[in-house]
Amino acid sequence: MSYAFEEKPYFQPAHFGPAPITPVLHYGDLTSVYINYLTDKDVVATMLPPGFEPADIPIVTVWAQYCREVSFMAGQGYNIVGVNFAAVWNGKKETLDGAFSAVLWENDFIPIMVGRDHLGAPKIWGDIPDLQMKPDNSRRFFCSERGMPLVEGTVTDLVPLSEAELTDVEASFQDGNWFCWKYISHANQKQADLSCPTALKSQSKLNAAWTAQGTHQFYLPKWEEAPLSAHVMAGLGKLKVKEYTDSFICQGENDLLFGDIKYLE
Repeated sequence: MSYAFEEKPYFQPAHFGPAPITPVLHYGDLTSVYINYLTDKDVVATMLPPGFEPADIPIVTVWAQYCREVSFMAGQGYNIVGVNFAAVWNGKKETLDGAFSAVLWENDFIPIMVGRDHLGAPKIWGDIPDLQMKPDNSRRFFCSERGMPLVEGTVTDLVPLSEAELTDVEASFQDGNWFCWKYISHANQKQADLSCPTALKSQSKLNAAWTAQGTHQFYLPKWEEAPLSAHVMAGLGKLKVKEYTDSFICQGENDLLFGDIKYLE
């Protein structure tokens, strides 16, 4: 007698029962670094799927997160480096502002699996060391593939936020939409079994945050040097910097509202 699927989350292999994933994924200790810059709106448009368009102000966010005390990893942690585009979803039923996830690298398979399978987040593996603090109080994050550099970011001139400013940043995080595109290829490789937009929200409790001056570097490895990421970096390399805008660091807790993943229409 074969088994029956329940109305619960499953991962491969599904034959041993549902996965212990809860509707809210809690991050007990989360440090985030965001570097924002203006780029060419027309170039961003070529990297957005149907239904999305660049925001009026075409901001690219190069970011890193250092996740600790993660609930779905039994209290363990992992590191992320990602790139977002400020974007607008213009659907048949609604119009939403948010950040479209172009790509994110993670250094652990568990969050890659969870994010790709359920949310459709564009997650791939990368080697990401912990955030570096330099003697001048600057911070540096870095991502590579098998020794080949991919993304580097540095923030300097840190200025702490006031309590009122901290509250405003918390509110902006809770109101924001994080867009992804869930794509699962058909076995014939000519079409998709599933191809659709998704959105996710989160709730943050910040303990501290700082404004900063940020810069970044996208490297352009050959396919032979970084077979997983070379084509991604070729695309990101087209996003030229017109002007760096605001950058900041924050530290606190975060809840991903994983049970409320929204399929956009």
